[in-house]
Amino acid sequence: MMAQAAIRQHREAMNRGDVETVNAGISERYLGVFCLGNAGTHEIYNAQEIRDGNASADHYYRQEMKKVPQWAYTDWEWGLRGESECVVSSRIDFSLGGDVIMHALVTEVYALEGDRWMLLREYMEKYRPVQEI
Repeated sequence: MMAQAAIRQHREAMNRGDVETVNAGISERYLGVFCLGNAGTHEIYNAQEIRDGNASADHYYRQEMKKVPQWAYTDWEWGLRGESECVVSSRIDFSLGGDVIMHALVTEVYALEGDRWMLLREYMEKYRPVQEI
């Protein structure tokens, strides 16, 4: 499967709430750096931590809040690094129950592991207009 098709399937699974499929698409070598709180702070996740976080967040949004989470991607750049890595930079508009609650900038690296494209790296920061930095 081509990288772009696999990445789009991964995103569609996120929006369906198919946590098992999303988590199965995360490489054991995953590293995520998220800067979503206060400017200058960040959190780092490994594969198991992001899988656990995905399951917890989905349960919280759908079961406790009774809202449907959606990640709307606006892709800016796709690029291949050799034949086995794909780098994507995007803006994400994250909404709950139809209300956009956060904009984020993200760079993701997917790697071909065997015959499957897996999420290898993820660098995400909350989008803040220049005057807020």
